[in-house]
Amino acid sequence: MPESDLDALLKLSGDIDGVHKVRVYGRIGQMALEYDEPHRDAVLAAVGALDAQAIADAKTGYVMQLEPRKHKLVMDFATLFGAHYARRWFLPTPLRAVFVVAGYIAFLRAALHELVQRRLACVLTTDGWSEDEVLRLSACLEEHFPHPVARAVINAARERGLEHRERHAAVEYIVAHGIASSIEWRRAIIGSAHFVFEDESAQLDSDIKERIESQMQGLSPLYLAVDGKVVGVLGIEDPLKLGVREAIADLHALGVKHVVMLTGDSERTAERIAREAGVDEFKAELLPEDKYAYVERIKREGRHVAMVGDGVNDSPALGLADVGLAMGGGSDTAKEVADIILADTDLAALVRLRRMSQGLIDRLTSSYSKVMLTNSALLALGIIGRITPQTSSLLHNGSTIAYSLGNAKAYLR
Repeated sequence: MPESDLDALLKLSGDIDGVHKVRVYGRIGQMALEYDEPHRDAVLAAVGALDAQAIADAKTGYVMQLEPRKHKLVMDFATLFGAHYARRWFLPTPLRAVFVVAGYIAFLRAALHELVQRRLACVLTTDGWSEDEVLRLSACLEEHFPHPVARAVINAARERGLEHRERHAAVEYIVAHGIASSIEWRRAIIGSAHFVFEDESAQLDSDIKERIESQMQGLSPLYLAVDGKVVGVLGIEDPLKLGVREAIADLHALGVKHVVMLTGDSERTAERIAREAGVDEFKAELLPEDKYAYVERIKREGRHVAMVGDGVNDSPALGLADVGLAMGGGSDTAKEVADIILADTDLAALVRLRRMSQGLIDRLTSSYSKVMLTNSALLALGIIGRITPQTSSLLHNGSTIAYSLGNAKAYLR
């Protein structure tokens, strides 16, 4: 959508009955609406009715009034006069996020793919397919999506020298479930057991399924089915990344009170990773709405939430958290929603951010105390006539410059 049409889209979306918040992510072409559940059908119908003509009609209403985003900007400035909103709106978002991370974090979401380095451990085949055929088609389907499991499959195909040029039609990504497409007029799907067997009703003999499950002990299975029949299973190994346990221990030592892992993976896999990593709590087999609901409940309990994620599935919870942190290798959607984007892809970056934030708060607190003490002393000396106003002004400005140079000394080396 052209930039000139975004205001009209915001106006039309915000005027829908039951909608109380609209966010448009123009760079990635997506929009998020928060609405009251009883109005769900009406909201979806109204959104579906938005077309080019509706946008054009809405744009004609701006002749004698402020555009919605400019009006919102004015209202945001008005909140500066309220003490409750001063910190929230006066500081730029990244700096505001650092304040929360430094002083108020009580909860850290550590996604499974931030803790482990996934890789393909084995490929099991059925229905006469070979390992290379299963892996080639799987990589062909997965290559479109920046997900850790997808990267593990694609890397394994590359290591085996398997060419996986696109031979399929448009790919449909079913969030938190799997991928569906068609190849040579046959429907091809890949994803979790829940998606393949329950949602897509794919077939696999019970004795073969039991054999596969026994061989997949300790691995995360990824099922591939063509025309309703499972043709192969890829076993994904989840070894813990180096330094993860140490990073989480450092976060605890730096004041993070509770570390929770929220993941869509199986209970067994999540339990093992949580135990090895040293997290305080884990929740497994979650959909994006489950992660959102969990963060919402934690916030209602009065906790301040920092959420770390890198996938499309994490985006709703990232937007809801007090601070959303996206990993550098994550999806564009996660980066768009997050407050902070970490350049690195390991949890050590969180430890460095935490220490930097604490140092910033300590520096600000120290500077504030010094300035208040100096100004109070100058004011007292001026009241009793020991110094002139000109001298007081000179000393005030000189001390401000001296404190500023002292604080910047570490960055001037």
